[in-house]
Amino acid sequence: MAQNKSLGSLKIETDDKERVVAAVCSHGYPEDYSAIRGKRVDGIDKLLAMSGVRFFGAGLKKGGNDGKDWVANGGRLLYCVGEDDDFLKARANTIAAASSIYIEGNNADFRSDIAWRKMEKYYQRLKGRSI
Repeated sequence: MAQNKSLGSLKIETDDKERVVAAVCSHGYPEDYSAIRGKRVDGIDKLLAMSGVRFFGAGLKKGGNDGKDWVANGGRLLYCVGEDDDFLKARANTIAAASSIYIEGNNADFRSDIAWRKMEKYYQRLKGRSI
């Protein structure tokens, strides 16, 4: 963790992987999403089993079924990060991961147009190549 450290003292490691992230949010976010609080969040077990995917919880907490279920506790619930050597596969991994999250009553949202600017550049480069 980077608590109480200056940015200049942090060691940041890099690699050549492509990564795309999507925030999975409670329906109604950023406006009123109070009706979603405490609703069960399903699909996290699928995320744990997916290769090429990481996720980071934000607005989640344990609750429900004797404290064993994940429940919504905020607007931005979690972040799905797809990774791969290939940008298109990383993006596909992100969308597959975000699509696997379900909040009781179908109350999970994410933007499926993520990384569209990079996709435009990617396809522009392909147009310039002879096949």
